[in-house]
Amino acid sequence: MELLWFAGDAGPAERAMSCATEASHPRIAAPVARLASCRPLAVRAFVGLTLCFSMAMLERAGAAEPAANVDANRIAAPDPANWPSYGRTYSEQRFSPLSRINADNAPRLGLAWYADLDSDRGQEATPLVIDGVLYVSTAWSIVKAFDAKTGALLWSYDPAVPRALGVRGCCDVVSRGVAAWKGKIFVATFDGRLVALDARTGKPVWTVMTVDPAKPYTITQAPRVVKGRVVIGNSGGEYGVRGYISAYDAETGALAWRFYTVPGDPSLPFENQAMAEAAKTWDGEWWKSGGGGVVWDAISYDPELNLVYFGVGNGMEWDRARRSANKGDNLFLSSIVALNADTGDYVWHFQATPGEEWDYDAVQQLILADLTIGGERRQVLMQANKNGFFYVLDRKTGKLISAKTFVPINWASGIDEKTGRPIENPDIRYSTTGKPVRMMPGPDGAHTWHPMAYNPTTGLVYIPSQEIAKVFTPDPNFKTSPIGWNLGVDVAGTPGEKPGNLIAWDPVNQREVWRVHYRGPWNGGVLTTAGNIVAQGDAAGNFDVYRADTGEKLWSMFAQSAMMGGAISYEVDGEQYIAVLSGWGSAFSLQAGKAAAQSGNLRNVSRVLAFKVGGTAQLPPLPPTPKLTLSPPPASADATTIATGDRLFGRFCSPCHGEFAVGGGVVPDLRGSPFIAVDAWYSIVLDGALKEGGMAPFGSVLDRAQAAAIRDYVIHRAHEDESAAATTRTRQPDPNRGVIIAAQGTTSAAPACAQCHAFSGSSDASGAFPRIAGQSAAYLSQQLRDFSSGVRANAIMTPIAKALSADDIADVAAYYAAVETPFPPLATGDPDLVAKGQQLAETGNAAKGLPSCSACHGARGAGQSPTVPYLGGQYAHYTAFQLKMWQRGFRNNSPGVMRLFAKKLDDQEIAAIAAYYQQIRPSTLVAAPPKKD
Repeated sequence: MELLWFAGDAGPAERAMSCATEASHPRIAAPVARLASCRPLAVRAFVGLTLCFSMAMLERAGAAEPAANVDANRIAAPDPANWPSYGRTYSEQRFSPLSRINADNAPRLGLAWYADLDSDRGQEATPLVIDGVLYVSTAWSIVKAFDAKTGALLWSYDPAVPRALGVRGCCDVVSRGVAAWKGKIFVATFDGRLVALDARTGKPVWTVMTVDPAKPYTITQAPRVVKGRVVIGNSGGEYGVRGYISAYDAETGALAWRFYTVPGDPSLPFENQAMAEAAKTWDGEWWKSGGGGVVWDAISYDPELNLVYFGVGNGMEWDRARRSANKGDNLFLSSIVALNADTGDYVWHFQATPGEEWDYDAVQQLILADLTIGGERRQVLMQANKNGFFYVLDRKTGKLISAKTFVPINWASGIDEKTGRPIENPDIRYSTTGKPVRMMPGPDGAHTWHPMAYNPTTGLVYIPSQEIAKVFTPDPNFKTSPIGWNLGVDVAGTPGEKPGNLIAWDPVNQREVWRVHYRGPWNGGVLTTAGNIVAQGDAAGNFDVYRADTGEKLWSMFAQSAMMGGAISYEVDGEQYIAVLSGWGSAFSLQAGKAAAQSGNLRNVSRVLAFKVGGTAQLPPLPPTPKLTLSPPPASADATTIATGDRLFGRFCSPCHGEFAVGGGVVPDLRGSPFIAVDAWYSIVLDGALKEGGMAPFGSVLDRAQAAAIRDYVIHRAHEDESAAATTRTRQPDPNRGVIIAAQGTTSAAPACAQCHAFSGSSDASGAFPRIAGQSAAYLSQQLRDFSSGVRANAIMTPIAKALSADDIADVAAYYAAVETPFPPLATGDPDLVAKGQQLAETGNAAKGLPSCSACHGARGAGQSPTVPYLGGQYAHYTAFQLKMWQRGFRNNSPGVMRLFAKKLDDQEIAAIAAYYQQIRPSTLVAAPPKKD
C-alpha cells in the first residue's frame, strides 16, 4: 500500500488511499465504494486493501468459471437475476421479472452502495450485471467492473481516447454501454474502435478500428451481440460522414458484414440493390459530404425472424436544399431498417420522416413485443420517435399498424394510414420557403436516446418525453467546415418552459394512461419490473419510483446529480438491487445555454448508485462549487465585430459552451473564464493549449482576427449578463483601507495579512506562504473568494477568508496588487534541475500532452494580468506544493486547467518547474493587457 501525499490544503474528506497493483491492473484509487459504515479513514484504508485482494480472488475464481459467460440463450431468456444486454433482452423491453422490490415495499428503499467515477462528463450508460459483476462504460469510453453486491472495483480499462477528438462529438463524449459474450466485454470507443476485453481482468483481447479515423466519425452507442457477432454503428451525422452498421466476429474481430444507410457516389457501383434503390430518392452531390444517416443508438433483434432492427439518423447537411437539391425522401435517413442477421442484407424499412430537415432521427429505442390488436396477436416493433409520433409496426414486414402523437407537435396533422407518411403542415420546410420556422418538437426531440420501457403485465410503455421547441433559420452564407457542425441552417432556442414528462402509454389503443411532470427536459431512462414499479432518475438529481399501473409516487431520493441513462435491476444472494449512473452532461446540457438550468441541477457528480430495500448508505456532502463570477475586461468592440463573433461562436463554440455563451454546467462557462481577459485565449482557441482537456485547436478553421471576434462576443455577453444581475453597489476598491487590513486585520476577527505574507507582500524565503506583492487584484480577489466558499480549502486561509467581507477582499487585494517589493536574494537551484524546468515551462512535453507553462503564464512566468498569476520569482516550495495539491486532487479551483496538467507531471518535473521559476528575476513581472487585433 502507498499512502498518497497530502498536506495542509487537504481536509479529512480529501485524504485517500491508493492500491499500487501489478502492471497488468490499473491503479485503483480507493475508496471507490462507500458503505454506510465506511466513514473513518481507517475503514477506508481497509476497503483499499479489500480491492487489491478482490482482484486476486477474481482472477483465481475466473480460472474455474469464465466471467460474463453470455450466449444467445442468456440474452434471449436471461436468468431473472441478471441484466446481460443493453435492454436486458434482444427485445429491448427493459423489463425485469424480479419482484422482491415491489409497490408495497418500495417506500423502504435506500442506498445500498455507490462508486465514484473518474470523470466529470455526461454519463449515459446502462450497466450490465452478469453473475454478480456489474460492468459499465463511462464518459471517454472507460470501462469498469464492480462487485454488484458491494460496489468494490474489480478492474478498470481506459482506452485512452485522445481528448482533442471531443470536438467531433455533437453531444458530449459519452458512452451508452457495453456488450458481453462468452467471457468478453465489448466497448465501442469514442474514437471509433471496437475493443474486446477479458471480462475477468479487463485486459484487451482484440481491437479493430471500425471507421476511417481521418473522417469525423465517433461512437457513443452500446454494442449488441447477435449470433456471435458484435453489431455496432457510429456517429457524426452533422460533421461529414456516411452512415453504416457493421457486424464483427466476437472471437476474432473480423468484419462479417456491413450495411450502408445512404448511397455513395452514383458514378461507382453500389454495394447492393438497396443502395441502388435508395439513390433514386436523392439528388445533387450528397455523397461528397457523406450524406449522414449514422446509426448511433437503437439496435434490436428477433431470433425467430432472424432480423436485426436499427434506427437511422439525420442527413448531412440538415437543410435538404443543400444536401439533395431539395428533392427526394433521401433514404434511409430517419428510417427504421431491418436486416438479415446472417448476411446483413436489406429486408425492409419504414421511413418516419421523409426528406427530413429538422434532425428528426429515428434512432430511438426499438421495443419488440407481441400485442393483441383488433383481436389478432401481432408481432410488433414500437418506437416513440423524435418527431413526436408513437409508432407501432409489424416487425416482420415493416408495415404501419398505428401511429399517434404523444406530445404536442406543430409540423404534421397526422399520419396517412395507407402510406405511413406524415401529413405535413404548410410552410414547415425552411429549405423551400427560405424563412424561419418554429418547430415543435425541435432537434432535441419529443423523445430521444433516453430509453423507454415496456411492462408486459400492465401492457404499458413508459416514455421519458419532453417538449422543446426550436427555430430554424436558413443560412444563405453557409459553407462546410472540417471542424464543427455542418447543419446548413441556424438553430436557436425559444423562450418559455420546456416541460419534461414520464408518460405511461397504451400502445394498443394509442393513448396516454398517466403522466408525471418534471421541472424540465432530459430526464433519465426507464426501468419497469414485475414488482409493479417504474424507476427513473430525473435531471434535477432525484431517483424516483412509481407504481407501474397508476403512476403513484412510491419513493424518491436526492442523488446529487442528474441521472440520464437507463436504470437496471438485478439480484445477488437473494437480494434485489436497482442500479443507475449519475452525471449531468449530454447534448442538452452543453448546447441549451440558459435553458439547461430549467431541469433543476447543473452539477455533474459521476457515480454508480445501487439501491435496495432497507439500504442505509449515505452519500457524502456535496463539496462547494465555484460560483460564476462575471468580471469581464472592458468591452470595446464595435457592433460589426460582435456580430461576427456571435456568428462564429454559434458555429464553432455553442455546441459545447452553450447558446448565447451561457454554460450548462459541464464545460466552462466562457463568460466567467479568466482567459477572455488575456492573450492565453489564442493559445487555447487556436493552438490547442488545453486539447488534453478536450478543447481542440481551431487554428485550421479560424484565424487570429476571428478568434478575437469570438472573444469580443463573449466579453459582450458577459457584460450584458453582468449588467442584468448588477445591484446598485458601485463602490470602488480602496487600497488605503486595504493597508489597514494587511497590517491590523479586521474587526470581524480576520488577522493581519502581514503575519504570514508580510506587509510588503514578499512573505519569507521559507516558501511556506506565497509572494503576493504585485499579483493582480482580480486574481487575488478570486482566490480569497474561493477560500471563503470552500472551493479552495485550506486550514489557515479558509477561516480567514470567511471572516472577510466582499469589501475587505476587494480592498486588501487592491493594496497588495499595487505594492512594488524587490525580490530577496535566493539561492539558485541545481543547474540541471533548473534547465529541465525551463524546458518544461517554456516548451512543454508533447509526448506527455503537456503544453508550455508560458502558453498561459507568459514568457519567463511573467503572468497575464488581470487573471493569470505570475510565477517568476515565486518561492519554489510554494509552487511545488500547489502543483502537488492539484496533482493529488486536493486543490479544487481551476481543475480543468491546472489539475489536468499537474496530473501529468511527476514529482521531479514539479520540482524542476518550481526551481526554474524561483530563480527568475525579471524587472517587470506582470505582462501587459492583451493586444487588440
